[in-house]
Amino acid sequence: MSLEPKPGFDWARIRWSGPTAPVDETCSYCGATIPDDDECDYVPLRLWKQAGAAAAVFCDACMRTWWGIEIIPDDDGDRCA
Repeated sequence: MSLEPKPGFDWARIRWSGPTAPVDETCSYCGATIPDDDECDYVPLRLWKQAGAAAAVFCDACMRTWWGIEIIPDDDGDRCA
């Protein structure tokens, strides 16, 4: 299966971080805050450039809007624990 963004996605907007940098706390596309892995029971979408040269991470809204990925809440309505 291939994962591709929806039409209108602008690859030039991505803020790539270096391979040894810690995972960013903000979306690499829109800048929105991303909850800590400790706070949520899922890992946000992360993309890597060829050979792990750089990485990008996406918030819930960008995952839904640009990648068609929907976070399904727990039975109590929370997406984070």
